[in-house]
Amino acid sequence: MNAFHITNVVAVLLGLAMGLFLKNCMDLTPIEKMSIRIPGDSLIRMLQLVSIPTLTTSIVLGVTALTAEATKKIAWRGAAYILLLTIICVCLGLALVLLIKPGVGQTVGQGELEKVLPPLHAFLDVVRNMFPPNPIQACFQHHKTVLLPFTSNGTRSMVGSYVGGSSTLGLIVFSFVAGRILQDTLERSRILVDIVAVINAANRFVVSVILCYFPFGMLFLTANSILEVHDLETFYRLTKFLGVILLGLVLHSVVILPALYYWIVRRNPWTVVRGVFPALLTAWFVTSSTATLPVTLRCCESRNKIDPRITRFMLPIATTMNKHGTALYEAAAAVFVAQFYNINLNMGQLLTIGVASAVSSLGSSALPSAGATTTIFVMSLVGIPAKNAAILMATEWLLDRCNTVVNVLGDCFGVALIEALSLNELGVEPSNENAEEHMQDTQVPSTIP
Repeated sequence: MNAFHITNVVAVLLGLAMGLFLKNCMDLTPIEKMSIRIPGDSLIRMLQLVSIPTLTTSIVLGVTALTAEATKKIAWRGAAYILLLTIICVCLGLALVLLIKPGVGQTVGQGELEKVLPPLHAFLDVVRNMFPPNPIQACFQHHKTVLLPFTSNGTRSMVGSYVGGSSTLGLIVFSFVAGRILQDTLERSRILVDIVAVINAANRFVVSVILCYFPFGMLFLTANSILEVHDLETFYRLTKFLGVILLGLVLHSVVILPALYYWIVRRNPWTVVRGVFPALLTAWFVTSSTATLPVTLRCCESRNKIDPRITRFMLPIATTMNKHGTALYEAAAAVFVAQFYNINLNMGQLLTIGVASAVSSLGSSALPSAGATTTIFVMSLVGIPAKNAAILMATEWLLDRCNTVVNVLGDCFGVALIEALSLNELGVEPSNENAEEHMQDTQVPSTIP
């Protein structure tokens, strides 16, 4: 273990001790609990600060460092990986929850499905957010269609507006198009590409500074996590559902991903896990794959030695669209709520839940607790009342962390696989020359050996 591992493990242990002491020996007020979280919140905010510059500049540099043909092939491989693994996770989540039936036997009466509108507007929001009218606005707002309450005559209308939260899909599309334009006009746009490279290098230096603060922030995040476990009775009632989700996440992380990697690459998959362990640790406490992106990039490039042209092109995209843990959780949670409230679902409704879980995970926000919001969306598509999702809140604090870790692990395995499949494209001229020139400009000393 290196110094980074040791300091973070010590921070976690101290945070656990601090949280248990404050919870059992002191009666803290809500304001005091909020004060304890401030150093941890500062860490999350700092990571979120550098996440968008990291995402946009990495995609632009990744695209300009590759030929047009290589970009196309790598993008198709990435899309196939994301879609295939998302479908597998949705099927795994549905299979486990239907086989084990964690909600059966805990019913609270016969439930009924609500009447819902067609889900077309929700899917169109994903398309709208892919093409933001203003890239600056996309950094802090995204489009969302909201269903208004039923009127006195029984009708229900929709209204679209911009709400808080970055439109990550829109930023990805904008950065990809900008990179392709700069790639096609590289001789005339060399100065602009160099400016982007300098911004990326400066951003990576800021990340190295943030990582020096990381153990201190993690200590208080750990303590706050202990203080937030306040409803243990409800938590124990949901342990069967918790076990189903954790079983699915373990099967995916320990069996499916390593087996797929070994089958294609013929290398030890645990070297990938060992190399990205700091990123997984960050994901656990930050509960945001977007905020974890700077650390994930450093781990994949510095520790796993993955080609920067692959990581900078694919990781920002995978962070937004490749959410294996979230897809598994959403599908299983919707069926669990139906079982808990004795709501019968037919095969068509189960298929709708599966498709909606896959699509919503591809376009969901990469912010903390985004899975809770998208789960309500999935439930509403088949008429399960949104208020019934309240029973999931007792496990949200733990499962959100587990889902984020699996999401980040899937991203790391994905870029490792794509690099192994793209060796020919990475060796095509002039991509090597471009890559060497721009990647050398963006190298900064790493704090993660």
